[in-house]
Amino acid sequence: MKRYLMVGVTFAIALLVLAAIVLSNQIVSAATATEVGSAIGGVNAVEYIGRIDQDGSSFVSYGYLTHLSSLTDTLLFSGTLPFVNESNAHFTFYTTATLTARNVITGAFNSITSSIFLIDAVGTTVYYYNATPGAAFADPDSFKAGVPVMTATVRSQNILNVQAPSRGIGTNFSEFTQTGVNPFMLNGQPYQIGRVGLLERLFSTGEGTNIDPLTPKSITLVAGNAVVTGVPGQQGFLPLVMRNSP
Repeated sequence: MKRYLMVGVTFAIALLVLAAIVLSNQIVSAATATEVGSAIGGVNAVEYIGRIDQDGSSFVSYGYLTHLSSLTDTLLFSGTLPFVNESNAHFTFYTTATLTARNVITGAFNSITSSIFLIDAVGTTVYYYNATPGAAFADPDSFKAGVPVMTATVRSQNILNVQAPSRGIGTNFSEFTQTGVNPFMLNGQPYQIGRVGLLERLFSTGEGTNIDPLTPKSITLVAGNAVVTGVPGQQGFLPLVMRNSP
């Protein structure tokens, strides 16, 4: 009986030691992770390409990252540049948002083909790391199949310039506030994307197609970038234009 008891105690101690080692490694990784995707000074911190699906007042945006500042672009893909796409992208994103405002101005002759749509929406976005890439635009959920490494809240303003029936050019500006970060290992090194409280301004442009004007439903293909506008604990560094005294 004592023998079985000793075996059980030894096994329990071994589990505790293993758990302590794992926890220690996680802490070390978080403490020593190199921060990427947060360059300041007006350079692009992040670049991306993707798609926005609208269904009534709901929006889903998904795609992959093509550039992260301070990280070599070749590490973002399992394929060989420049011949890469979503199927071999290590970093993907998935955003959900809800319509908050919609404004329309119509041009000459009250024509829908000379209209400007202003759409506001708020939501959340998540970046994922995929050790084994395999996303596909035919399967939107595949863009959130990896490990979450960054979360943020987003407020977006989309300006749609209608160029033809059911077709227009969209320009999007978003206010991005990072709410979470999860360090990850890449090529044997610990990294993290940004930091909690990081502020960014996102820009994207692309072509939108209205596939159901009644709901409405639309698909917009976009590409864009993000520039850091604020860093936690630091004074705003964007240049200010000040009027000279008379």
